[in-house]
Amino acid sequence: MSTQVRATASGLKDSRNVLVVAHYDFISAFLDAVLVPETTGEFARWRHHNTAVTVLDVEQATGDVAFMKVNAAPHIYEADEGLLSGFPL
Repeated sequence: MSTQVRATASGLKDSRNVLVVAHYDFISAFLDAVLVPETTGEFARWRHHNTAVTVLDVEQATGDVAFMKVNAAPHIYEADEGLLSGFPL
């Protein structure tokens, strides 16, 4: 998956935004594949709230990946912290 994301980014003529709406398992697997491809097994390194937002920037020329926003959920906890789920605070 990591190779495909980087190859797609390098083939773009212009910058693009891609929105992926997914649950915890996919988000964790995607982050592992893009950032730590040698990882196998459980997703122990990621603690992602349900409906939280993570934004990555994939550099077109190099394929380098940078976090722009990680596990952001102000849209939930500013409204009602009781709605926040995914792991205990």
